[in-house]
Amino acid sequence: MDEAYQKVIEKIEKRRRFGAKSGREVSEELLRRVGHPEEGMRIIHIAGTNGKGSTAAFLDQILRKAEVKVGMFTSPHLISFRERIKVDGRMIEEKAAARIGQRLLDTKMPEDLTPTFFDLCLAMALLYFKEQECEVVILETGLGGRLDSTRGSATVPLVSVITAIGLDHTSVLGSTLQEIAGEKAGILRQGTRAVLAQMADEAAEVLVEECNQNRIPWIQMTTKEYIREKEIREISSYPVVKMLSAVLEERSDVKLGLYGDYQWQNAANALGAIAQLCCALEEGEERMQRQWLLDELTEAAIREGLRDTQWPGRAQILRDRPLFMVDGAHNPQGVKALADTLKRRYPGEKFHFFTGVLSDKDYRSMMKEMLPLADSFDTVSVDNLRTLEGEELAKLIRSHGITANYHKDIKKAMHMVLSYQEDHTEGVVAFGSLYFIGEILGIWKKMVDN
Repeated sequence: MDEAYQKVIEKIEKRRRFGAKSGREVSEELLRRVGHPEEGMRIIHIAGTNGKGSTAAFLDQILRKAEVKVGMFTSPHLISFRERIKVDGRMIEEKAAARIGQRLLDTKMPEDLTPTFFDLCLAMALLYFKEQECEVVILETGLGGRLDSTRGSATVPLVSVITAIGLDHTSVLGSTLQEIAGEKAGILRQGTRAVLAQMADEAAEVLVEECNQNRIPWIQMTTKEYIREKEIREISSYPVVKMLSAVLEERSDVKLGLYGDYQWQNAANALGAIAQLCCALEEGEERMQRQWLLDELTEAAIREGLRDTQWPGRAQILRDRPLFMVDGAHNPQGVKALADTLKRRYPGEKFHFFTGVLSDKDYRSMMKEMLPLADSFDTVSVDNLRTLEGEELAKLIRSHGITANYHKDIKKAMHMVLSYQEDHTEGVVAFGSLYFIGEILGIWKKMVDN
């Protein structure tokens, strides 16, 4: 590892996760002071509770198959900091991260607008994407939308995507779906075009009202009906509309690179975003550049993009026989989606679950979803200040009559979990906090490399 990179990233990672002012305010000022690198970028902005990363991954892969140079900013990282910032699927180089990171650390800011860890990550991404001359930039929000750092961009995104909304981060975003939807709706700005995922009516109504008030053209990925809309049908690429129809129908001739039944929705979100991007490129100054995308956006490119998409830690099968799957389901909605996938793909089977969660999540509801599928559990404490002690989680599970063992050392626990399969037939599924999943993937990589 480059020494300069290591020192800079250590300084950045020591920054607070939350600041005195909103991320939006800080980012507005920080980006101004480094010359607004985001100006002129074609941005696709993604917010939501679940599915943001997978939607971004599908988008990235499809656009790259169409010969588009794509910058993608996502969070959190699982193993390496560099995962957060990618161009054409390649992580930012250590030297570039060190150079840009040091520039940002040296940038003078007002005392009450000290950038947080996330603010610096975002600014680094935008500066890097500008250097790399990316043709499309995908930005995933960190938390919420209205006050998120990504909302500090001076450039209105061409497309804004809001994925599935559920109850998560309730202490910050609100305790009802309507309140949380209101926060996510903060990314919807006049001049953008919106894509809304399938979600509860009470959340969708908030978003639709926001779109209508701001005269934002919107489509929702619930049925094929929107294809009848004249604007989409006539302006958007025919292969996009055709493939979106196929994805919404979950047709067997369409192959997704990401495992899990819920990935059909994320694939639809991505195709909806591309349909809206095609429409946006028909308007204003972009009008003459529309052909730049459509020439390469063939049905074959879209099919290949859907098939080749990879996104670590999302229903990721590390070993098929015996099954060892990892999934970053860390809230009730995500865990229910994982449980539904397991029930559909492995009907009647029981599993050994390996889990670690954060204390500010609704972990009781999460476990309730998994208990009917459980033969037994192993639990650990996550390496995070907000962890729920694994011993407490094991005690909760045992109170429901399911065997649960707590382990202090995650590495030893991992080896025990894998050796468990030598004497048992059940598949192993690791799920929970993305910090936990990152540790699991790091340990697995070392085991495979050795």
